[in-house]
Amino acid sequence: MSRLCAALLVLLLVACGGEPPPEEPAAPPDTHGRAPTPEQQVAARRVISAWLQCEECVDGELDALVQLGAPLAEPTLAATLLRGPSPAARAMREHELRERHPELVEFARSHSHVSVSMDREQYIAAYLANFEALQRIRSAQGLAALRGAEAERVLREAQRLDLRQDVREAVAEALAQFASP
Repeated sequence: MSRLCAALLVLLLVACGGEPPPEEPAAPPDTHGRAPTPEQQVAARRVISAWLQCEECVDGELDALVQLGAPLAEPTLAATLLRGPSPAARAMREHELRERHPELVEFARSHSHVSVSMDREQYIAAYLANFEALQRIRSAQGLAALRGAEAERVLREAQRLDLRQDVREAVAEALAQFASP
């Protein structure tokens, strides 16, 4: 098996052992200018999480986010773009990666054509960086789709941060959407 196939197999194993699929997005809460209830906040969090965590994002996650609306979604997306995933989300992902690495090493031991080139800490650091980048990219895309009152300002602020190249490109693409009608 080629190195590419082996790498794809390892990535597939990582993807299959990931977090469970997010729950179906609830109907977006309608607050009519009032503070959202706890139930509405939970429903909003599910919609936002579904968008931030979707893999192929083909099940209407972005549409549900847009339907949710900027007042409920924008603060979370802005915080994620500017500061990265929440400490709780980061800790959960790190825990998953810490548990998954020995499984990958064991799999590689029993399959001579597969190798794991990173030790546990390198693996965790690399995949946490990818997790953070994806969360920031999705936040930029979500802000652009919402076109809320603060979205453009937050995206411009993100341009001034020291971000990974793929995140910088996503921020630039999101800002470009504000230039078009």
